[in-house]
Amino acid sequence: MEDQGKVKGVRFVFDDSDGRAWGWLLIIHKDLRDKGVGTKLFKYTAKKLKEKGFRKLYAECSAESKTALNWHLKVGYKKIGTFRDWFGKGHHAIVFDYDL
Repeated sequence: MEDQGKVKGVRFVFDDSDGRAWGWLLIIHKDLRDKGVGTKLFKYTAKKLKEKGFRKLYAECSAESKTALNWHLKVGYKKIGTFRDWFGKGHHAIVFDYDL
């Protein structure tokens, strides 16, 4: 996503086959955070994935990041589990899925 030629947001989604995709990373420029940009980018991505026949989108975030956890829940992800030591010893990840 660009604004006047400057990158303001990035999304990465990987095909996991069988109608599932993994939403690997969503980065929003610090000047645009808390303005709904990430949510708009997520909704756009979800719409495009659904149009391509995907049924589920998965994601993870650090269990230590309350901001990321709350954002995933706000946009409609459901918490489905935890990966222990995903980001290193003692740093766990929360795993989510989203029905497209």
